[in-house]
Amino acid sequence: MPNLVVYDTETTTNMVKPESDFNQVIQIASILYDFDLNKKDEFDITCRPLPWSLFSPGALLTNRKVEAFSTDITHYQLILETLDKWRSWSNDVDTIFISYNGDRFDEEVMRRQFYWNLMDPYFTSKDGRSRLDLLVKLYPMNIFYEDSLNIPEINGKKSFKLENIIKSYGIDTSDARYETIKTSGAYYTGVLGGAIAGFEGLLGYQALQLKYSDLKNNADGSSLSTPFEIKGGLFLFGLGFQF
Repeated sequence: MPNLVVYDTETTTNMVKPESDFNQVIQIASILYDFDLNKKDEFDITCRPLPWSLFSPGALLTNRKVEAFSTDITHYQLILETLDKWRSWSNDVDTIFISYNGDRFDEEVMRRQFYWNLMDPYFTSKDGRSRLDLLVKLYPMNIFYEDSLNIPEINGKKSFKLENIIKSYGIDTSDARYETIKTSGAYYTGVLGGAIAGFEGLLGYQALQLKYSDLKNNADGSSLSTPFEIKGGLFLFGLGFQF
């Protein structure tokens, strides 16, 4: 019987173009189960952002991974350790990699991370390995087994957002070191392009300023007396010739 590898990622932005090509994993957590759902192994790694990676405000407000800015673990170390672990879990037995909305997000993100680091981008779908997206399975299951599932309704509609489903089952998954609901900041972006006599040029920029106040530590209940502030910027330039 196959092994089951469940995993989830936290990233710097979303998978909408053009951000998807610059989306970086900053945290990955994964658990190995046998087919009877006995836990065999697990890992949880957080890395710092790459120099050219810029957090989108929405992503940072959602995952609140401010500790990524203070860790010494590099992106390469995170991806290498993930690949080494997954390889050791799946080399000798068929393995199913399970995610939630992974077909559209996590799997696509991880393929890019592997590719950036000169590793096999299709590792999870070859040599006896396969993928399972639970979100895709929940849609028909909710039709045929609605009474057996606890899919919450929000504003009169079924919500398949993982956060809402978890709450409906009374599961506490908060692992954030610091949390707050007091945030402020600004985000700016712009793109300018043009073509003259066969030459094409592109200029782009992003700028982010975000401040967290009244940060509370989940472990000991302490608070940070000074706000945590993040500032960053990214400038892009491209030149091409049309022929």
